[in-house]
Amino acid sequence: MRDRNFLHVAVGATVEKTREHTMELRDIEILLTLAEELHFGRTATRLHLSQARISQSVKSQERRIGAPLVDRVNPRAVGLTPLGIQLVTELRPAYHRIVRTIDHARLTAHGVTGVLRIGFQPGAEYEHSPAVIADFTRRNPAWQVMLRQVGFADPIAALEAGEADVVFARAPFERQQHYRVTVVATEPRWVILPVGHRLSTAPSVPFTELLDEAFVALSRETGCARAFWLAEADRGRAPVRVATEVNGIGELVAAVAHGAGIGLTAESTRLFHRDPGVVFRPVDGIGPCELVVVSRPADDRPVVADFLGACAGVNAMEITI
Repeated sequence: MRDRNFLHVAVGATVEKTREHTMELRDIEILLTLAEELHFGRTATRLHLSQARISQSVKSQERRIGAPLVDRVNPRAVGLTPLGIQLVTELRPAYHRIVRTIDHARLTAHGVTGVLRIGFQPGAEYEHSPAVIADFTRRNPAWQVMLRQVGFADPIAALEAGEADVVFARAPFERQQHYRVTVVATEPRWVILPVGHRLSTAPSVPFTELLDEAFVALSRETGCARAFWLAEADRGRAPVRVATEVNGIGELVAAVAHGAGIGLTAESTRLFHRDPGVVFRPVDGIGPCELVVVSRPADDRPVVADFLGACAGVNAMEITI
């Protein structure tokens, strides 16, 4: 009897010890998302969780592992420690295999034979996207569409990691030449001005009138996108004056509303990011922007080709704003 009690206690201790070192699937998702966003607030928004929940999860994993995973020197823009980078690199493929396996089993049980994973870059909202998706699902009833928001600074990272099959994004973006890009819509670039700005009541604004203005810029990590939305190619010799940097369209609108500067955006932004502190005006003298759907060149599945065809079909549709 004494031996049995001892065995019971020993096994119980082993189970408890294992639980102490167990990473829940949700905690892994939080860590992987934080590795993409490098920002607690954006990670919380993307996962529909509180920022406290994100912080609590990361600290819990650090306690289990016994070392820091996140560098918190700058609370607004965190980074990963070398150990954190190693852990994320090794976890990511395993996590996505598990998620795909569970999803496949669940969908098979409901008679669904496949899933098309569609990523959306923040700021790539488009009024015809729901119609495209509805048309796709009508013609492919055995396929389910799964939508997810991808990172703003690097929207195609989701494609590279195998987390998405296609991604809606704003061109240009880094490494664009390595992907298949289908143009969904072409829109003029407009300027966001604070209410009361000297040009806020103008029917349209010549770009030459904006050359001396302070601009709200995208972060440097967005690369060619930052240069495009500052219209650097249209400035001639006039240097750009950057007042502040932001990490997304919502932050851009908010920064302009608070008087930080002005910014360029797509015309349709005014449909999705309204703010009483700003006005949107068309700009003369600069070219348009493109909303695109991005896919891997080697992905020749008929279902992907069908979706790309549906997206290309709306390019000729009239945009009503």
